[in-house]
Amino acid sequence: MRLFLVRHGQTSANESGVFYGRTDLPLTEKGIAQSTHVGRCLADVTFKTLFTSQLQRAQQTAKLIVPKGDFQVDSRLNELDFGTWEMCHYSAIAQNEPVAWQNWLDDWQN
Repeated sequence: MRLFLVRHGQTSANESGVFYGRTDLPLTEKGIAQSTHVGRCLADVTFKTLFTSQLQRAQQTAKLIVPKGDFQVDSRLNELDFGTWEMCHYSAIAQNEPVAWQNWLDDWQN
């Protein structure tokens, strides 16, 4: 079995350096180009099962990679919610919540 995991293409939040997870943003033009490029790279792969999160950026990316794919939408693939940090720039978080920011840097996985 081969498993392909693909992260969505660029969004405006990626471009501006803000934290976002649950905010449902579309791809930028660059994100569309990135996803189209991945689609060309995987053009010869036959996928048995395709999954995507509920978020439009993931669904857009998936459709650009496998245009005729039949995707199963699974909310368990949705990104995490950054809570009060959602849509905040990292520099503002570091300035306004320095201890919490340092904790994040020290152990971002938890």
